[in-house]
Amino acid sequence: MYDTSLLNNEKILEAIPALILVWDASGSILPGFSKLSKQILGDGSDLSGSDIDQILCDGNGTLTSLNSILFGGESDIDFESLIELAPEEIEVNGSTYKLIYQQVFEGSTLVGVMAYGRDITAEKLISEQREKEVWQNNMLLEIIKDRSLFQTFYSESIKSLHKASKIVYSRNMNRESIDELFRIVHSIKGSGSSFKIKPLMQEAHELEHELDLDRKIGKIDDIRLVERGLMKLEKILTRTNRQVISVAGEYSEKIKQIDDDEIYRLKDAFAAGDVTVADKIFDGLSLPQLKYYIEDRAQSVFSSTLEQLEEKRAELELELQSMRVPPKIIEVLEMSLPHLIRNSLDHGLEDVESREKAGKNSEGKLIIKAVMDTGDYLIELIDDGRGVNPDIVGKIAVSKGVLSQAELEDLTVQERQELIFAPGFSTAEEISEISGRGVGMDSVKMKIEEIEGTIELKSEVGTGSRFTIRIPINFPKS
Repeated sequence: MYDTSLLNNEKILEAIPALILVWDASGSILPGFSKLSKQILGDGSDLSGSDIDQILCDGNGTLTSLNSILFGGESDIDFESLIELAPEEIEVNGSTYKLIYQQVFEGSTLVGVMAYGRDITAEKLISEQREKEVWQNNMLLEIIKDRSLFQTFYSESIKSLHKASKIVYSRNMNRESIDELFRIVHSIKGSGSSFKIKPLMQEAHELEHELDLDRKIGKIDDIRLVERGLMKLEKILTRTNRQVISVAGEYSEKIKQIDDDEIYRLKDAFAAGDVTVADKIFDGLSLPQLKYYIEDRAQSVFSSTLEQLEEKRAELELELQSMRVPPKIIEVLEMSLPHLIRNSLDHGLEDVESREKAGKNSEGKLIIKAVMDTGDYLIELIDDGRGVNPDIVGKIAVSKGVLSQAELEDLTVQERQELIFAPGFSTAEEISEISGRGVGMDSVKMKIEEIEGTIELKSEVGTGSRFTIRIPINFPKS
């Protein structure tokens, strides 16, 4: 909100390096605009009395309509909402100005509206160039990921363009030859879209449109336009191929090892201007991929264990983030993950009959998750089984001398459940050939703690259990 005192100071206005225009209820520009406004919008002449709608909207009536509402005083719509209909930017002599609007008051009376325009030409060019670099980097990553497919497309497209050029240079044009040209360009456009080569798609679309018009009249209307179009397509293809060769370079073989999640990380990094992330990803390619390890190992242990439990039905669900981890983590998981899976299936999940009596789905579920979480590798195993009964666990712990009855009574429910991690503890009366809920859990805990990790149990009787393993990213490597 501005008052008129600023507009009466010509010296201030002369010095402001921006567009400033003020108009009244009739849409007439008032005295009180910057020198720059006169130079750009009025060719140096006085703008007083000119129609603001004509100056900013080419006379399309937008500001005229807004003025009648703003100064009419009958609308419940606030100024900010109304002014959203006014142009946000204007293009003048190759420059772009971003417009901001404010009401102008004399005391409490609305006397005008001011448009303040800032030159954003340079910012816009930088932004457009940045967007161009982002999609170009993304395009090249997609191509390099399957470079052999692109090379096939490139070779076939160049051959097709040479064939098209021969047709054009022969000057022997008929409906059949025009149809052939159209098919060639249409095919290049379609294949180019799968690689997201925007310049190629755009140029092919324009040439395709021109050839479609030529097909309708049965002749080439502008042979030189077609020649230039074919030359542009070949130029774009050749330039893209050179870029692929240049960008791939020493990374070409490494990129083939990157999975989809890492490709998206590369794209996000390029979009954010972080060029160092590529080196970080490539440097880590020698490390094992946690996602693939868990997929292979978990599926194998799950299937082999379930085969021995004929009275049970279960499904395995994996939610795994792409992460390359030090070999030590795989070593720890090789000991603990199979044990946790077997225990979940053998003693966590109920048999079909028990589940149905409890009103559960006859098929149990085991979910394994692996994500990066606030500086930790986070791995979770979640089942919808019977849960860990704290009363039974407490009774067994006391009977095995893990702790006294008095000590047990001081423990919370979760602390009682976590007694399954105590050395030598077992909830099974007889150790199963497959596992025993609690058998070896102390070893699992000790192994995880070797790399400063933790394992936590949360369980609800009749609902299921969740084991959460946290390993700090910067755990001691020695």
